[in-house]
Amino acid sequence: MLSDYEFTRHTIQDPIHGGITFGRIEKALIDHRLFQRLHGLRQNSLLYLIFPSANHTRFDHSIGVMYLAGKFLDAVLNNQKKICQAGSSRQTFQDPYRVDDQGINDTFRVLGSDQYFMLLLRMAALFHDIGHGPLSHLFDKFFPTVNEISALTKNTEYDFVSPTLVANKPEDAGKPVRHEVISCIAATRIILDCKDEFDRIGLNASNVARDVCSIIDDRINPSSLMHSGPYSAQKLFHDILSSDLDIDRMDYLLRDSHMCGVNYGLYDPDRILKSMCAYARTDTAELRICVRYSGLGALEDLLISRYQMHAQIYGHKTNRACNAMLERIRERLLDVGWSWYRNCPTIEHLLKTFADLDDRAFVNELLNPALDNGVGKISEIASKLFVERKIVKRVFEERAGGLDKARAETAKARWSEHKKRLERDGIWTAEDIFENKGPKINTPNYHLKVIRKNLTEGWYQVEELLDHSGVAHFLPELECTFRLFCKEPHVNKAKQLLPH
Repeated sequence: MLSDYEFTRHTIQDPIHGGITFGRIEKALIDHRLFQRLHGLRQNSLLYLIFPSANHTRFDHSIGVMYLAGKFLDAVLNNQKKICQAGSSRQTFQDPYRVDDQGINDTFRVLGSDQYFMLLLRMAALFHDIGHGPLSHLFDKFFPTVNEISALTKNTEYDFVSPTLVANKPEDAGKPVRHEVISCIAATRIILDCKDEFDRIGLNASNVARDVCSIIDDRINPSSLMHSGPYSAQKLFHDILSSDLDIDRMDYLLRDSHMCGVNYGLYDPDRILKSMCAYARTDTAELRICVRYSGLGALEDLLISRYQMHAQIYGHKTNRACNAMLERIRERLLDVGWSWYRNCPTIEHLLKTFADLDDRAFVNELLNPALDNGVGKISEIASKLFVERKIVKRVFEERAGGLDKARAETAKARWSEHKKRLERDGIWTAEDIFENKGPKINTPNYHLKVIRKNLTEGWYQVEELLDHSGVAHFLPELECTFRLFCKEPHVNKAKQLLPH
């Protein structure tokens, strides 16, 4: 049990959260070369070309998510204590859910008394984005394949990651791994390199690495250190880090809106935290995240803020034009067989190469004419985008989706036909489909629940979010914006060819 760890030893001043404090271990992790790399990765890829002050990085964001991890777990611990007190005289329970039985009491007593769980969640928050490549999701297709990573990690300190890669979908063995896998590998390396700090407080670094990774990727089995009593906390911690109501989006919405100079991403984080708690399922013996009925308004504000930020900022036509040009670069890089890890015979070589791979290094690579390798235009497109800022122009746009899926299919067909029409007239087009994804509350066994107080008995019961939130119900699960772009000299001709 960890009982005397000091979380307030060091302080970083943050424009969103104010003073963020952390201890010796977090400082050692932050100071590591692989984590310092995040200074060189912009949080929003090329959004700074449209909103010039949006130059904040994944480093800033990761520190903010660590801060919210501590706040969130503290809030759940405090709220659950009150819920358990309210249900102390309860005689009957609601199957398969529990919010205040003896198992919940015992589990939260462990979570509240052992600082290891707080440290663990904060570390997972620090590392949740460390596996991202340059220019955000553009880079995802250039990660090693499942087979390649499995071979590199076999019989190494990272071996616990490998089984999760092929367990569910063997047919994906030849596809690039998700960035979360790279996050787990990088996090493990950093934790093992900081072994002395963990030894000092009596923790096994290998077990800590496994537990951190089990939160980032909940398919990984945690060590015995993460045993929290009758109910497992792994799913709860994963929900806190990655769900429809998580600390990742809680930070990036506030941070991105502030740095872009807009008000779309604003909501009340304190009111949300005041409402957060947990429930357990008796069939799986797992804790999951839930919100008190009284906090639904704050949750709905967050969901609306997320929708608006995606619709108005991340899906901004010029930002998507930049992404369309990046997509063309990606296609040509795949054509020439470009690989950043080709000369990495071991996982350690791969991590060393990855540590030097940030936005600046990758853009410099793209601007090198030697990269074209006969296919051409990689350096030309990169120069127009990053040096000259000659961005393609929108000539067609249609938004569709939400509750009318047939309309989305019709819009996509129309978008495809317009693209063919322009190409028949010799006009090169860059296409883009921007997806704005909302909460999937119609999914069977949707995990985010509402707990509501029974006014007669005084205890709480678990209910479905769908039954109480009109906002969550009517926000589209998927809304697509279809766009076509072309080079500036062809804009007028393209618009004449397309129906208004």
